[in-house]
Amino acid sequence: VTTLPAPSAPANVQATVPFVINFQFTLAADQEYYFKARLGQGSSLTKGETFNPESETWLGDTDSWNSFPIVKTDTSGNWSGTVTARTKSSVTIGDNTLKIYLRKLATATNIESDPTTIIVNQAPVPPPTPTQEPQISLSEFMPNPGSGDEWVEIYNRGNTQALSMLTLAAPG
Repeated sequence: VTTLPAPSAPANVQATVPFVINFQFTLAADQEYYFKARLGQGSSLTKGETFNPESETWLGDTDSWNSFPIVKTDTSGNWSGTVTARTKSSVTIGDNTLKIYLRKLATATNIESDPTTIIVNQAPVPPPTPTQEPQISLSEFMPNPGSGDEWVEIYNRGNTQALSMLTLAAPG
């Protein structure tokens, strides 16, 4: 059974936030392999997702191997590069195991890396979007004119819709 070296990843990552994995290995020359990042606790490494830049999709552990990024070894059997991964939102906060799995195209045999431990921290909570208060003023009005209708002019100095709930009615 071939075992690959442990991947190099940040020691701390935030849940659901993409991070870069550096990885290198030597296998058969001029061969293509599917590349999958697996992450989780214990033997359940199902909390990671791998980004496939070709299809611009995030892939989970249960997605088909032929959907994952493909890497190709050189004439000496070496490959070195980076892959982007992230955790699923259901990941357990704290220590998690990260492994890389490869599968040679047209085979059903997985090759896994040695594990590395990463600490998953809570995802940042974005600050609330500030809302603008309506800046409404009554600029002119004409009550009881000698002739014509009564009227009112309302001015909005802000850039928010402010009059959607306004109702004018005659007394009585």
